[in-house]
Amino acid sequence: MNGSPLYTLLLRQNGVRGVYSIGRVQTPTLYMVYQRDQAIKNFKPEPYFELNAEILANQQKFVAKLDSYQRFKDETGLITFMQAKRVQKGSQAGLIKDVQKQDKKRASPQLFSLSSLQSAMNKRYHGSAAIKQQIDHQQQAQKAAEVFLETPQATVLNKQKFYIVKPKQGEDFTLPKKWSSKTLGKTAIKALVTKGETSKLKGFKSKKGKSFDAKLKLDGHKLSFDFD
Repeated sequence: MNGSPLYTLLLRQNGVRGVYSIGRVQTPTLYMVYQRDQAIKNFKPEPYFELNAEILANQQKFVAKLDSYQRFKDETGLITFMQAKRVQKGSQAGLIKDVQKQDKKRASPQLFSLSSLQSAMNKRYHGSAAIKQQIDHQQQAQKAAEVFLETPQATVLNKQKFYIVKPKQGEDFTLPKKWSSKTLGKTAIKALVTKGETSKLKGFKSKKGKSFDAKLKLDGHKLSFDFD
């Protein structure tokens, strides 16, 4: 799709690395995933009541359930329904008036084509160009929030427990957010990425709890102390 290279170049101009693919199939599909994720996140469970009965007939037992879509918000509504149907809690005699059996066959649904999938998603979720734009903005905001530092040498992403360094050339590697009880901030990370070492830093602690000062340096992708 022509939009893929366009959005990739625009985002790179704003400091966001990566390749961004945009298409008429994946965009509505991504929106489906997003909508489902939001529904799960915002779901608030509510108590409800259902009516089940254990039926004994011809010396055999089975559990009968009221239509699964017919639920009651509270016990009062359930009791009112039972009274209207002359049903009570506990054992009581009953009569099965009718048993119906019916075989049903249904053809498998046809697979989506590119156009039919896009059309179905647009109808189901009222999709439009505005939705696509909203998803793009959310993707850009998420990527921007992850970018901790941008230098000519590399991009540093801020993850929950560590930093990911993505060099312009070479393989990605990680840096810790804490080293010997000292938090490594933007200044220290920038020095490591650009120069391979920091100036002397204060606030490190040994395993015995003793404070000391030292430089940090990168040896390959490994972090170590420099006491010179």
